[in-house]
Amino acid sequence: MHPDPMFSSAASRSVADRPMATDRAVAPLIAAAVVAMLLGGLTYILHRPDSLLMFRWFEAIGLDPLIRSLRSSQLAGATPPSWWIASAPAALWLLSGLLALLAIWGREGLRHGWLWFAAVVAAAFAGELGQAVGVVPGVFDIADLVGSVLACAVAGGAVGLLIRRDRRHREKA
Repeated sequence: MHPDPMFSSAASRSVADRPMATDRAVAPLIAAAVVAMLLGGLTYILHRPDSLLMFRWFEAIGLDPLIRSLRSSQLAGATPPSWWIASAPAALWLLSGLLALLAIWGREGLRHGWLWFAAVVAAAFAGELGQAVGVVPGVFDIADLVGSVLACAVAGGAVGLLIRRDRRHREKA
C-alpha cells in the first residue's frame, strides 16, 4: 500500500475508510448540483419557445397547466439576457452533472471515477462540436463552449476544495 492514503488502492480499504467526500462536503455539492439543474431547467421552461419537444412531453404527462402557469408568472416576466437563455442551461446542466458525480465519488473521483467525469465532459463538448460540423442537430455557438469550459472550471475548483479539505483533515489526525 502506498504510504500516502491519497494514492493507496481504494479496493484495499473498507468503504468506511475511504477518503471520499464527507457528509459535510457532500451536502453543498448536492445542493449546488440541484440549484444548477433547476436554474437551467427554469430557463428553458420560462424563456425557450414552446415549440420545443419538451413542452409536448409536459403535455403528455399532464404538466402543461403548471408549465403554462409558470410561463405566465412574474418569474417569466424577468427576461434574462439572450446569451443566458441560449447558453447557460447547457453549462448549468454540465455543472450539475459534474457536481453530482463529485458528490458520489468524492475526491476518489480523480482516480477511480475519472472515466465518468471524462464521459460527461466529452458528451458536452462533442454535442456542441457536432453541431459545428452538422452531425448533431442544433446551432453551434461558441458561448456554449465557453459555458462548458466554465462549468468544468467550477467543478475542478470543487475538486480542489475537497483535496485541500482532506489534506487538512489528515494533518489534524
